[in-house]
Amino acid sequence: LGALTDADLAAYRVEHGLAPGHTALFMGSVEQSKDIGFLREVVRIAHGRDARFRLLVAGRGTQERHLTASAGTVFVGRVVRREKALALTASDVLVMPQAIGLVAVDSLVGGVPLVTRHGRGHGPEADYLQDGWNSVWLSSTATPGQFARALLDLLDDKDRLDRLAD
Repeated sequence: LGALTDADLAAYRVEHGLAPGHTALFMGSVEQSKDIGFLREVVRIAHGRDARFRLLVAGRGTQERHLTASAGTVFVGRVVRREKALALTASDVLVMPQAIGLVAVDSLVGGVPLVTRHGRGHGPEADYLQDGWNSVWLSSTATPGQFARALLDLLDDKDRLDRLAD
């Protein structure tokens, strides 16, 4: 992360069509356990409300086809090292509707707040995240529309986003 330059970040954003302040990142296995169908709906709604919104998808898995054809989605596949650092740095927020695992550590190390739902098969790493401190936790029954609204509200509130990132 520390080795990236402003020019690196700018080039990455241009390459993937990402606008600062409008980019969410899903990083991890693109599997049903992550509720990819729910995430697809969230992206459809968020992109419909804000055409600048993009979900950067950094991962691989059996559910890729559900995200790759979605408007507002930029698929980069599995990322490691420099590419992972670029994806984190270019993103304003992480999204993980369910099954948080090691992405919690990525969130903390990268200073990128995470948005999720309660009670959704999270691993023990989810305990590192606290609602209102470094993440946003929605009800386990939150709909894709409610999740999209919470995500866009967070992206629109730079002060709150900065506090969570710190």
